[in-house]
Amino acid sequence: MSVIDNILLCILLVLLVRLLVVLRRRRMELSDVSAATRTGDLQPIGLDVRVTVTPSDEMLRLLGEKPPVEECEPARVKPADVAGDGNPQPRTVQPARFLMDSLMLARSFRHVCPRQMRTRGQVNGFKERFHYATGLKLDEHTYVVTDIVPVRYSKQSPGGVLVDDGSNISALANLDRIGLPLLAHFHSHPGFGRGANRPSAVDRAFQERLERGGHVAVGFIFSRDGFLRAFAGDLDRFVVEVQGSNVKKVSDNEFKIDLDDPAL
Repeated sequence: MSVIDNILLCILLVLLVRLLVVLRRRRMELSDVSAATRTGDLQPIGLDVRVTVTPSDEMLRLLGEKPPVEECEPARVKPADVAGDGNPQPRTVQPARFLMDSLMLARSFRHVCPRQMRTRGQVNGFKERFHYATGLKLDEHTYVVTDIVPVRYSKQSPGGVLVDDGSNISALANLDRIGLPLLAHFHSHPGFGRGANRPSAVDRAFQERLERGGHVAVGFIFSRDGFLRAFAGDLDRFVVEVQGSNVKKVSDNEFKIDLDDPAL
């Protein structure tokens, strides 16, 4: 054999040895993965093992949660207004206006606190009740709450109410289908007076879920004697205006329904 033939043969042998090493290493890696899978050492990436059903992105949106993403786009900061002296000025955000009439609030109060549940003293069979509300979007900052959206309950007690999952999804999906916004949610508390309608930790967590999902909706809580409180994560982001003589404004975001009104 010539010198060139010997060189080519050596090169082929080296390549063959390297190929055998790579194949052996790959076989060992596959063997390790298979063993780890059998012993449960590997967990699916991004899956919470406590979750038995993975909801679709559409369901997450309807439930008030944004679909998970691997990377979040950095928030875009709007430029500040510049005064005549060249110094940037903080830009004020116009609060959303929620307009409603006293008849709508009367319907809501009758729904979440029927007449037989308004007696002072013992609980008298009181159970919390809940409904959504929808209406009109007049512009980017003005909403008119006009209609209640009832839902079914899976659990009720004097201190809480749990909306049936199917009814919850159906109600939100119907609003989405007909193109009406979710503007508010109302429920009742068992106590009396202004202090009885303060949002609980559960109420605030539910409101946080809605806001995290991009909903403009505000929460409202009735006491058994007609005090109404509006709440959200940021109280400065909205104002509530009520028209009608049988509803009085107590303070910012607090109102009182006249229970002597025959409509109630």
